[in-house]
Amino acid sequence: MLLSTSEAYRVWAPSYDTDPNPLLALEERTIQYLLPNVCSQTVLDVGCGTGRSMLRYGARGARTFGVDPSPEMLAEARKKPKISTSVVLAEASCLPFADQVADLTVCSFALSYFGEILQSIKELARVTKFGGHIVISDLHPDAIANGWTRSFRVGQNTYEIAHRTYDTEQLHSLFRKARLEVLTETASGFAEPERPIFAAAGKEHAYPGLMGKPAVRVIVCQKV
Repeated sequence: MLLSTSEAYRVWAPSYDTDPNPLLALEERTIQYLLPNVCSQTVLDVGCGTGRSMLRYGARGARTFGVDPSPEMLAEARKKPKISTSVVLAEASCLPFADQVADLTVCSFALSYFGEILQSIKELARVTKFGGHIVISDLHPDAIANGWTRSFRVGQNTYEIAHRTYDTEQLHSLFRKARLEVLTETASGFAEPERPIFAAAGKEHAYPGLMGKPAVRVIVCQKV
C-alpha cells in the first residue's frame, strides 16, 4: 500500500524506534567518519523524526535542536527527556529558526520527501553559519534500481512511502543554487555489521543480493 509521507509516518511512528532497520544502521556506520567535531556546537536536525540523531550528536557534546513535519514522530521524540523541549513542528521549506544559527545542519533520510526541494535546501543553507557544514544522507539511487523500496511493516501490513529520487547532478545543481559547496560524497553498501539486522527484520534472504551495492549516500556540504 502506497502512503503519503505524512500518513506513512503517522502509522510508523509508534514502532519506528524499535523496528530493526538496516538502512539506519548503515547510515550511522557511514556518517560517523564524516562528521566534523560537534562538541559545544549547535546542531540542527531537519527531519529529526523521533530524535535518534539528536541523541547521537548530544552524546558528542553538541547543543541539538530538531524540526519535523510529523506530529506523531515528534510525539515520540518528546518522550526522550534529553530532547523533549528541543523539537518543533515545521516543514523544511519554512524553518522557524533565525539565519546562521547552526554550526552543523543535518538531514537524514528526509530529502526525498521534501515537497519544495530547492526552497528546502535554501533553508538548510540559510540557518547554517558561513563556513558551517550541512550533512545530508539518503537512500542511494542505485539501491532503488536494485529493488530496494522506501517501505516498512506494521503487523502483517507492508506500506510504501511516496518519495522522489534525485541523481547526483540534480542534487549538485540544487546545492549550487543554494550557494553550497560539496566537500565529499560517499556511497556505502551493506556489510557484515548489518547482517544481524536483516535477520531481525526477517529479511536475511535479501542480504546476499544487496551486500556491497550502494545503498546509502552521504553528502557533506559547506556554506560559502
